[in-house]
Amino acid sequence: MESGIRMWPMQNKKFSMRHFLFVVVLLSSFSVVAQGAVIKCPPKELQLKNCVLRGKDIKVSFSDNKIRFNYGPWTSIVNFPFSGLISDWKEVHLVQFGERSFVVVKVWEELEKEVSLEELHWRVMELAKRKLIIHVDEVLGKRKKRVDKEEPAIKDVLQPESLTQDSKTGEIHWSVGKKTGVIPHGL
Repeated sequence: MESGIRMWPMQNKKFSMRHFLFVVVLLSSFSVVAQGAVIKCPPKELQLKNCVLRGKDIKVSFSDNKIRFNYGPWTSIVNFPFSGLISDWKEVHLVQFGERSFVVVKVWEELEKEVSLEELHWRVMELAKRKLIIHVDEVLGKRKKRVDKEEPAIKDVLQPESLTQDSKTGEIHWSVGKKTGVIPHGL
């Protein structure tokens, strides 16, 4: 480097590929948190109906009938907010937008009146002030109840859903099919 020509980090023998990958992972993790971090339960834990998700300053544990969430020294335990009999967990997410944390759940529930059908429910719940607040409860589709897990499910076309944050206003928007809404702040 005595010639005054600057070298790129990859040309420097002291700067290894491992250092480069560490910097890339570190920078990408900051951009994910800024856009809204999404942490998902793995498929095996969904099958067992037992999952633990860790986000920024929060830990959320799900079991068959309870949700436990820890904010630092505070711990709250609430009943899993589903009225029907849950047959399958499809997805469980922890989504964080800044200081706000949401649990987004998709579960197949048996219908009380029509025992041969199940509905896919999408619920968005906020973990706020040591309480679980249900903001959205929508049905995405229906299917014929499966007696045997190997049997293919006959189901409707599922409606698309989304949970996003407006970059200008900071509002949290949800949509299911053509329905849309805004989740209020400051509850």
